[in-house]
Amino acid sequence: MNSTGDNLLKPNENTKGMKLLEVQKDIAIAFALAKDTEEAMWHLVNHISTIEGIDSVKAYLFDKDVNEFYLTSDSSKGKDIIEKDFINSKDAIFESIQRGDRIHIKNSDLKKPLPTYPNLEKGYDIAVIPVKQNENVIAVLYISKYGHEKISDHKKDVMETVTSNLGELIARVQEIEDLQKREIFSKEVISSLPLGMITVKKNGEITSANPFLLNILGSPSEEATRKFNILEHTPLIENGISDLMHKCMESGEIIVSENPYRSAWGKELYMHISIVPIIDENGIVTHCHALVEDITEKKKIKQDLKERDDRLQSIFRAAPTGIGMTRGRVIKEVNEKICKITGYTKEELIGAKAQMLYTSDEDYKYVGTEKYDQMRKYGSGTVETKWQRKDGSVLDILLSSSPIDPNDHTKGITFTALDITGRKRMENALKESNERFRTIVEQATEEIFAYDIEGKIILVNDLASKNTGYTKEELLAMNIADICLLKQCGNSGKIIEYKDDVFETKHRKKDGTAYPVEVRITPISFAGKQIILELSHDISKSKRAKEAMLTAKLAAEAANRTKSEFLANMSHELRTPLNSVIGFSEVLMRQTSGSMNPVQRKYANHIHKNGKNLLAIINNILTLSKIETGEMDIHHTTFATKKIIEEIELMTRGLSKKKYIDVTIKTSSDVYIESDLRKFNTILYNLLNNAIKFTPESGRIIIEEKVVDDRLQVSLTDTGIGIAEEDIKNLFKPFGQLDSSSTRKFGGTGIGLILVKKYLDMLDGTILVESELGQGSRFTFTLPIKTENSHEG
Repeated sequence: MNSTGDNLLKPNENTKGMKLLEVQKDIAIAFALAKDTEEAMWHLVNHISTIEGIDSVKAYLFDKDVNEFYLTSDSSKGKDIIEKDFINSKDAIFESIQRGDRIHIKNSDLKKPLPTYPNLEKGYDIAVIPVKQNENVIAVLYISKYGHEKISDHKKDVMETVTSNLGELIARVQEIEDLQKREIFSKEVISSLPLGMITVKKNGEITSANPFLLNILGSPSEEATRKFNILEHTPLIENGISDLMHKCMESGEIIVSENPYRSAWGKELYMHISIVPIIDENGIVTHCHALVEDITEKKKIKQDLKERDDRLQSIFRAAPTGIGMTRGRVIKEVNEKICKITGYTKEELIGAKAQMLYTSDEDYKYVGTEKYDQMRKYGSGTVETKWQRKDGSVLDILLSSSPIDPNDHTKGITFTALDITGRKRMENALKESNERFRTIVEQATEEIFAYDIEGKIILVNDLASKNTGYTKEELLAMNIADICLLKQCGNSGKIIEYKDDVFETKHRKKDGTAYPVEVRITPISFAGKQIILELSHDISKSKRAKEAMLTAKLAAEAANRTKSEFLANMSHELRTPLNSVIGFSEVLMRQTSGSMNPVQRKYANHIHKNGKNLLAIINNILTLSKIETGEMDIHHTTFATKKIIEEIELMTRGLSKKKYIDVTIKTSSDVYIESDLRKFNTILYNLLNNAIKFTPESGRIIIEEKVVDDRLQVSLTDTGIGIAEEDIKNLFKPFGQLDSSSTRKFGGTGIGLILVKKYLDMLDGTILVESELGQGSRFTFTLPIKTENSHEG
């Protein structure tokens, strides 16, 4: 083996017997200049072999990885007498060597060859000297001498002295060699790392960069990269990497960061940086390693995943249905809609068993069995069930589920929950409605047919089947024209008039006979189609009754006319003698033929008063008869209503004053109407006279006039006895009063209100009665301000 410093290290023959110190010095120098342990041991063997009286030297080093001593290459001089691997853990002398004992073996002393020395030749004397470091044997020197002269104890002591410092020297060389190996290994590892790595001095100078980093940056070479100073390169300063490197060197802490970067060679990337400080034995940071990972694609994937997750979360939050996930029927995730449906918070639901939502154990077990069975068969499952809210109320739920992994349901189940309580309520209501509809249809007192625009019958009820003699099935196979010849149908039965209508026709029965019916048809939309709904009833009896009523009506009208004519004739016949009675009573009251005593005057006054009342009744009867016979004319004129109201109040003032009744008038001064003045007077007089008659003493009457929607409106409100609600309808019947008992308090025939109603009808007026028994009444009549076709009668 060649070595650096051959002139210094090469032994010569003159060195035999040289002083021990010089041998030790040469060995130390050789070890210091040796590049590895093998070379150092080669120099050791060569220098020891120069000692006088030594024929052969071998050196064995201990390999702790395999727990064996091995012969260093080219370390022997002279004849090899020992196999290379003669010392191992099985050797008889191994334990002695490990203890560091010096062993001397002489072949002539052996009774038989030792197992560990199969090639030991007779005549050799061998000394085994251990080399120790920290009490551990790290090498062994085998020294041999041939012949009968044995190795003296002095020479053995000399050898031990020479090798006393060899342990430290060998350990130092091994340490240096280990460091060199680790450095080579580190460089190889760094070069093969799938991460970029750069080493930077404290001043920012780059000392190394691995190929992966060059590829990340797009750099052409390590030399090109080392031209930049980490702490001074502008792009690194701008994106904060320089500050991170400086912080690591100052604090001695590991710094981790993610930064965007554009390299000097135009490569744009997003990188993850881990900066690790290298600290010496004095605790001072000497340089840093920066591990760089290109996470551009990871960042993009992460961003895409985040965006997808955000979209899913948005759908999760905004979904109108409840969404959740369970594992082993334990709730793992829910959206807000589930919380709203159940009334529970997320914290209350997540981690709880789904059983908490069910109204009973039976429902919980049924849903689990049915849903999971469907998922195994079809990949998803849907069931209707009931959930119980936190407040105890019960909901109808449509539950749909699907496994996250169809092949492994233990990974979890996603589900949607739709609150169908309202829908179920509507379905039940619709079902009930259909039942009611069927009940109404079947129990209706009219025949019911429904048919399309072609006339095809699509619905009939039992009564239609009964009256026509056909079964329902027969009717549903027929056209409506087979039953009824409608004027809306053509010869083919197609509907040609599609509108509401009421008319009479005949229905044909199965036996060929027909019966009269009144038909009411209505077009409706049903199930997206236009159909005709027909309601008809048998009017055989009603037609006979109608004919009888018509006959009776004609007879009644004839009798009424006869009555009216009779009353008119009688009125004329009665007025002539009655006028004489009234006239002569007036003559008596004036006492032109002589004075009368008080009793006579009283009688004459009664005759005159009652005669006038009787004349008024006869006049009213005559007027009513004229109206009914159509002989009453209307005479239009224009007049101020305020003046007429005041005149009528003045005419009746005597009656009101007699009962201490306060009559108040509220009118406008400029209201003129075009109407029949005489009839207006009669209407107002009769109403005011009636109010005075039925108002107790000290009562109050208000007459109010105003214009509403181009019509005159006059109201008379009193504090009289009032009218029961059920009696108001009898007010305008002829010759009647509400109090008709034999002891009634108020007189009269009731003709006054009849004339009021008749006159208002003739003048296109209206009358409204509002009253409460015991509280008074209000009579309100209206007349048009101006008639459209006025004329003088």
